[in-house]
Amino acid sequence: MHKRGVVTTQKIRVDQLVNSDNPRYTRDSHGQWWYKPIGTMDHPRTRAYVKACKRCSKNYLASIFHRKFTEYCSRVCSARNSAEANPGKFSGDRSGNWKGGRRIDHRGYALVWAPGRKTSIYMFEHRLVMEKILGRQLLPGENVHHKNGIRDDNRPENLELWAKHQPPGQRLAEQRHCTTCTCSA
Repeated sequence: MHKRGVVTTQKIRVDQLVNSDNPRYTRDSHGQWWYKPIGTMDHPRTRAYVKACKRCSKNYLASIFHRKFTEYCSRVCSARNSAEANPGKFSGDRSGNWKGGRRIDHRGYALVWAPGRKTSIYMFEHRLVMEKILGRQLLPGENVHHKNGIRDDNRPENLELWAKHQPPGQRLAEQRHCTTCTCSA
């Protein structure tokens, strides 16, 4: 290696370069690599260098037009290096896709963002509310039942802990006799 991670061109074969199949890079009869930018008439070609990636140590071609990515062989290596250097920088409420940490799944249950859980980042809100009421995590055989049958109504007074599998729907005593009325008969 020479200065700034530039590798000598005599020892590197074409098949050992990550981006040698890029049609913008060509090699002359002397073994020198050249880069031809698209759409620029005043720069017909620019010298390219063989460099070693800072992350994966693979050899790649770089030119002066790739100053941002001259330390890495690809955008993937650059992004992975950035993610390892700054863990959690773009996760959760710091993400561009953050929508408040609560969403409704396809069955109608509310999911909330709960980092630090072993199984998943999102968990069912009714289970999280019941765990806060009990002051412990739920056991594998315990289920949370919605008394009024509305799956995203997770008020503590609407939730009930069951120790076995529950049937779908509501109890007969809790059902409304028609869908439009508000009576409980």
